[in-house]
Amino acid sequence: MRPIKLTLSGWGPYASCEVVDFEAFGREGLFLITGATGGGKTTIFDGITYALYGETSGTTREKDYLRSDFAKPDTETFVELIFSHKGQEYKVVRSPRYSRPKKRGTGEIVTSETAVLYEEGKMPVTVLKDVNRRLGEIMGISYKQFKQIAMI
Repeated sequence: MRPIKLTLSGWGPYASCEVVDFEAFGREGLFLITGATGGGKTTIFDGITYALYGETSGTTREKDYLRSDFAKPDTETFVELIFSHKGQEYKVVRSPRYSRPKKRGTGEIVTSETAVLYEEGKMPVTVLKDVNRRLGEIMGISYKQFKQIAMI
């Protein structure tokens, strides 16, 4: 699996929309994500892992608490990952279950967890369990295996 573009919106420390364009590193070879403590490396891994498996990369962050505390009420919380695998390109968009203040009035709105998978030449997969099953087939490795491989 090779990430092409990762979009994070209202995610972790990001109040609005942030895009990581992996194409800047080219399509050949490996690349390393490095940086100072607190620089956002784990946030990137959380985004990728959540997009692919519906889970975060670590044990300290639970998927129901991924919404940024700094996001405005009208900012959606989601992750979008465009990636290639075995010569095919895919796009997955996931949104965790989260609550946000109502745009008008008082109180909160709870948004359900959603996922959509786009494959070239096929209808989008929109049912959460079907997205999870299909991504498992595409990846060919489990969530646990992915964490061990991707986060060495």
